[in-house]
Amino acid sequence: MVNFGIKEDKALDSLRKDVKSVIIYEDEKKKFHCFYNENGDRTLRIHYDDNESIRLKQKSTFQEGLQTGYINYDKYDDRTSSGQYELNYSGQIISKYHDGELQEEYQYNELGQIKVIQYSNTGGREIYEYDHSNLATNQLRLQGENSMFGGPKNKLTTFENDSFGNIIEMKVIDVDTLKLMFTQKNKINKQGDEIECLNLNGDGSTYSEIFYDYDYDKKQNWIVKKTLDKDGNLKREQKRNILYYSEQDFSFTKGEIVKDWNYKSKRLNGQRLALLFMALSKNLFQKPKKGQVFYEPEGDGSCTLYFSNEYYTVLKKSIDNANNSGKFSQSNAESDWNDLKYAIDEAEISNKENIEDLELYNIYDE
Repeated sequence: MVNFGIKEDKALDSLRKDVKSVIIYEDEKKKFHCFYNENGDRTLRIHYDDNESIRLKQKSTFQEGLQTGYINYDKYDDRTSSGQYELNYSGQIISKYHDGELQEEYQYNELGQIKVIQYSNTGGREIYEYDHSNLATNQLRLQGENSMFGGPKNKLTTFENDSFGNIIEMKVIDVDTLKLMFTQKNKINKQGDEIECLNLNGDGSTYSEIFYDYDYDKKQNWIVKKTLDKDGNLKREQKRNILYYSEQDFSFTKGEIVKDWNYKSKRLNGQRLALLFMALSKNLFQKPKKGQVFYEPEGDGSCTLYFSNEYYTVLKKSIDNANNSGKFSQSNAESDWNDLKYAIDEAEISNKENIEDLELYNIYDE
């Protein structure tokens, strides 16, 4: 349980590097599918409903290798909202915007650590202090005038860290009354994961006691996490299906092996399909060779296209070249072209069996 006193985007979601993608299951239901670049930055996060249909997607945006924001899409791949980050000369975030509205501002100390976070919508602030190991030891949270939350206005959270940066004890204190509100004590295993969490009320009585049991892959990322109560009863089970850049295979529970998929897929609505068809017909983008693209109708006017990895690289480069040369901006349908580009950028590794049995896409080089 690495110190979470600092508010930052944990790019690898507590996974060790070399991760290309991870599918997260909770109680046998798919909940998230996350993708990462080779620097360890999350590029895409897909959220699923309980019936495992897509609920929303969040795509990270980058400039010169630095994350500059995100775009949210609904289950129909229509944009719903977006965020933008303003960076300083060191590449650190100094402000965050959501749909153009300022949400958070960051100040740093001389060592580059977050010193103050200002929440513009509530007027609240968080102030941090650190020890000689650059780990957060104190977080002072000042509730703003516009906060919708009750309880103490000002709270101090103190962190006791082990030599590896894991939190082994956390206390929450009401600053105005100096009353201890809550204590959390953690036991950490050699992999750095929490195996026991004891939560105490302010008077020292036990609020809850939770235990965790893990199975690990050979890279020491957990692939099964069980949450147990004090009597050993299973309360929750999570699984992670992890694909690594260095191996290109999935390591799942008990060594199940899944083949390296050779296609990427993307579901396109009617408008995007029409744009792509026109662009390929007029050679605005390079056409695929026969057998490099298949499609599957979805019944609502949309289709899922399956691009061979070889052609996907070619198509993406063609679209990027058209965009960078100004062809999109010269069109009256610039936003539609950009929407198609974003959709293609988000194509995912397909785990569908027998893709070659689907309908062959009918535009290709003879």
